[in-house]
Amino acid sequence: MDISSSEACRDAVAQCVEKFGRLDALINVAGFHQMRHTVWVTDEDWDKDLAVNLNGPFFLCRAALPHLLEAGGNIVNVASIAGVEGEVYSAGYCAAKHGLVGLTRALAIEFTSERLRVNAVCPGGMLTPQTTEFAAPENADWNLIMRIAAPRGMMDVADVAKTIAFLASDDAAAVHGAVYIVDAGKTAG
Repeated sequence: MDISSSEACRDAVAQCVEKFGRLDALINVAGFHQMRHTVWVTDEDWDKDLAVNLNGPFFLCRAALPHLLEAGGNIVNVASIAGVEGEVYSAGYCAAKHGLVGLTRALAIEFTSERLRVNAVCPGGMLTPQTTEFAAPENADWNLIMRIAAPRGMMDVADVAKTIAFLASDDAAAVHGAVYIVDAGKTAG
């Protein structure tokens, strides 16, 4: 699926509703991150960061909202700690993830009188196929890159998945408009 396509997102939601008869939760997990010196970021790089990390989640939210409002469902947007602080060599990614946190809060305010709940999870570094293939930009300042590292090391994807599952569950009935940081202490100070 091309998450950057509004039509593809609309079709994906329609297929889910057709197959299952309803939609109870939307978990926006797609992400793309490529570190580059800002002066070397091309228009295409910038557009891809925004398309995957912000536009796609917006398109899915917009398509899913009528069904989620009917079901009293949940949206959980997976942003990043880059969405609540800066991150070196990641201007487009940070801008998009800050935007996703903003989208989460905007939807939470807009639908505060509805049964819908909207929250975000901001993970820190996780062990994924993408992170094991990490490549720093040419002439990178490793002192800056090391600031990204969490004091307790990289997390497992399951650590974040548990938080997402909680937010989408009835146990989180009172949680709306929250931004959960799951980063093994990285943003603690």
